Amino acid sequence: MKRAVWAFSFLFLFLAVCLPLTAQTQQTIRVNAGGTAYRDTKSQLWSADYGFNTGSLSNSALSATVTGTTDPTLFKSARVGTASGADLQYQFAAVNGMYLVNLYFAETYYDSAGKRVFDVQIQGATLFSALDIFAQAGRNHALVKSAQVSVTNGQLVIRFAHRTNANVPIISAIEILPSGTSTAPSVTTQPASQSISPGQPATFKVVASGTAPISYQWQKNGTAISGATAAIYTTPATTSADNGETFRVVIRNSVGSVTSSSATLSIASALVAPLVISQPVSQNVAAGQPATFSVTANGSAPLAYQWMKNGSNISGANGTSYTTPPTTTTENGTTFAVALSNSVGRTTSQAATLSVASGPAVTVNWTDVHQVIDGFGASSAATGDGITDSQADLFWSTTSGVGLSLLRVQIQSDGTFPDVATMQKAKARGVTIWGTPWSPPASMKTNGSTVNGGNLLANDYQAWADYLTNYVLQLKNTYGVNLYALSVQNEPNWTASWDSCIWTGQNFHDFLGNNLIPDFTKNGITTKIMMPEETGWFFDMATATLNDPTTAAGVSIIAAHNYDGAAAAPYPLGQGLGKKLWETEVSTTDSYDGSIGNGLYWGQKINDFMTVASANAWHYWVLVNPGTSDNGGLMGPSNEATKRLYVMGNFSKFVRPGYYRIGTSGSPVSGVSISAYKDPSSGKFAIVAINHNSSQVTLDYVLNGFTANTITPWVTSGTYNLAAQPSIQVGGNSFSATLPASSVTTLVGP
Repeated sequence: MKRAVWAFSFLFLFLAVCLPLTAQTQQTIRVNAGGTAYRDTKSQLWSADYGFNTGSLSNSALSATVTGTTDPTLFKSARVGTASGADLQYQFAAVNGMYLVNLYFAETYYDSAGKRVFDVQIQGATLFSALDIFAQAGRNHALVKSAQVSVTNGQLVIRFAHRTNANVPIISAIEILPSGTSTAPSVTTQPASQSISPGQPATFKVVASGTAPISYQWQKNGTAISGATAAIYTTPATTSADNGETFRVVIRNSVGSVTSSSATLSIASALVAPLVISQPVSQNVAAGQPATFSVTANGSAPLAYQWMKNGSNISGANGTSYTTPPTTTTENGTTFAVALSNSVGRTTSQAATLSVASGPAVTVNWTDVHQVIDGFGASSAATGDGITDSQADLFWSTTSGVGLSLLRVQIQSDGTFPDVATMQKAKARGVTIWGTPWSPPASMKTNGSTVNGGNLLANDYQAWADYLTNYVLQLKNTYGVNLYALSVQNEPNWTASWDSCIWTGQNFHDFLGNNLIPDFTKNGITTKIMMPEETGWFFDMATATLNDPTTAAGVSIIAAHNYDGAAAAPYPLGQGLGKKLWETEVSTTDSYDGSIGNGLYWGQKINDFMTVASANAWHYWVLVNPGTSDNGGLMGPSNEATKRLYVMGNFSKFVRPGYYRIGTSGSPVSGVSISAYKDPSSGKFAIVAINHNSSQVTLDYVLNGFTANTITPWVTSGTYNLAAQPSIQVGGNSFSATLPASSVTTLVGP
């Protein structure tokens, strides 16, 4: 009896282990890469990150707002590969079968193409080569890449392979959906019959569907063609003997095979030399407009076209028509013709003449030299150490950002340095740093407080001078930051509810002559002294100091704000003594406006301060001003980039410290303002053109005393954010450029 029970138990165990009662079912997999479990807007659950072998979490994804998706939260986390070592790889257990793999990406760090390029391999095959998320979707925009894959060994492996150490891959989420079983191949587009002339090859192609991998074998008259194993087959050069041959293809995969229908090859009996039917027609255009020439011809295919300008071949001009780049007046009278050829012969069309009418012209004079440019910037006073690395690149990088070159910092009254990390980020990107105090310590003031105005006590003049001297020395010796300039006081004419202090012109004179200038001299400090930084574009508090040769010699920069809205104007007393003239703060408190209209307003302000006031530097108020609803920052209330930031970049990215403003003849068109700048050491130059008009404007530019081969326009408009446009050829010493409607364009050369 025991033997019978034992035998029955063994049989049951064998059946349970070796003969499952039901087949395994394919499962859906959703993984929130770099993040925690998440339920999306469709109530689909995404698991916390798992299945990876390496990598780290993305910091930039946390603060990014990704568009182009109904689930931006899914992109708030991401896993980033390592710069060296093993490639980032995910591996999941999966029941054998077909799956649809959806990969979710977003570029939340880089601002340009080519910075993050990597390959995506699934099941050992490279399905997405040289993937550049920014190039395909831009920054902070969702990108989904999908692929059908087959699992045959119970494992699904996804590998993100970086091409260089700097190009580390990134992935936001992975979705794996069952898509059924393997299917046999079928033909969706049959090979088409071909009619050609003798000596030409013929190309046959087929489109098939079915489970990959799919193989092809072409046949000629039912016999396999050696090496013809792709979806497209091109014959060798044909002869009349090939007339009537048939071509078909056998298509196979792991499930089965199918044979396409046959396509017939027909060989024409005669070849015809090219013949021009319709000649190119002469064109009349305005400068800055392109011109198009076209031809109609007959002859045995294939016909080759080569357009010529004044008898010389034009590279890449090989179609039935040719469109020139935007024309210049120097091209007036140029001729265009086209040579046509085939296997029988060659002919050339008649020449057509280009007539270019001159447009409004601007002359830029290399030797008409005005003020040196110290730079363009804004303050970190409302930010402290809150500037991120990506913001630092946006503000100060000349490659990926707008290239601001000046940073104004607030000198605290309590001896602290709350924005030193921001200063160091700016210094690392080549920025010039200078500082301003809002108030001395409360103990040194008549009102016993740092706020609500008050004056510096006469008995504490030397103590305050020592404080500022020590600030400069400590910033250099402890934090490695050399302060370029120190302003004596921020807005000395304004009693504010925040840190403030009231001065008179005589106060400035006495403090500088008796205390600060001697202190700097005694301690070997070369930091430049700036004053008076009043609230508006006026300088009455500088008069006493500048009228005294001793104190005037110790001051390098005369500065003011522009909250009075006054028009730009020079300051003859200061500039006549060789002092630099800086505009150091301005903004508006009206409701937030980050539009191109607001950008054009500030672009005109900068233009006027450069060309009318001959200022050496110009500043906006603060870099960022989060949580406010006004226009105090170059970034918006939610830390979004504004058009005024990019318009400022039209100056700061290209007009670098050490450039000089050079003269122009002015704009011949209403609503357009123009200024020009040069680097005398390198020969580089920048022409900044502001078009306030609601339509585009085309201008001729005459370069007097210099030239270049090409000019690159950089445009900020309602559409573009400081974006490079196709280069413009310079003919002799002139060129034409079209300014888009409501835009700022910087024309950069050489």
